[in-house]
Amino acid sequence: MSKKLAMVVDTERCIGCNACTIECRRENEVPFEGSRTVIKESVSGSFPDVSLLIRKAACLHCKEAICVDVCPTGATYQRKDGVVVIDKERCIGCGYCVNACPYQARFLEKESQKANKCNFCAQRLSKGLEPICVTKCPQSALLFGDRDEMLNKAKDRLQALKAKGKLTATLYGERELGGQGVIYILTDKPSSYGLPEEPIYPNSIAAWQQIIKPLGAIAGGLTLAGLAVSFLANLGYQPHSKEGGEE
Repeated sequence: MSKKLAMVVDTERCIGCNACTIECRRENEVPFEGSRTVIKESVSGSFPDVSLLIRKAACLHCKEAICVDVCPTGATYQRKDGVVVIDKERCIGCGYCVNACPYQARFLEKESQKANKCNFCAQRLSKGLEPICVTKCPQSALLFGDRDEMLNKAKDRLQALKAKGKLTATLYGERELGGQGVIYILTDKPSSYGLPEEPIYPNSIAAWQQIIKPLGAIAGGLTLAGLAVSFLANLGYQPHSKEGGEE
């Protein structure tokens, strides 16, 4: 069985320098109109006890990946190592994955109208290298490797934080949506960082996977993609227009 990969994001160590976002754009030739990873800041508490919270935001590579299940062509899929990737040749630019992502971690490229997002620098993984953001982080806020090992390291850092008096510190991504490929070390509740406290896999998408999709695979006159577009549209998943807005 292929080992699962994961990244640890230690928000306590992150200083918001943007080295990760700049290097990601360079390494992956990310179009100007979108970003695979961004630095998000929020404020917790009230004066005079105020804290600035900083988070590296990107695809969390969910085990129960909604983006994979809403894709009508199979362009978005999950590898055996847990990394969620996009086959640009199969992407039709419908934008359902963009709208379905609970973390707003995807975008449509303006010129190609193809979906784009973090893939842990798949081209580097194939060479045995770490994602570029990990290698360029000056604070060692990012760790990458076998998910079990990363989870243990995250728990060790969490306990160290609590020992220093950060009693509200917690992990995010260990169990959410089946367990994610990004594990956050947070010093406050997830919602303070703009993360959903309990992300939910929609029952409607489960119905598509278990009922409609198998029927579409054997339907003679209807294509699977056509069934998906009709079904998902009825559920409220609207495609993006070619100008980048919603239709």
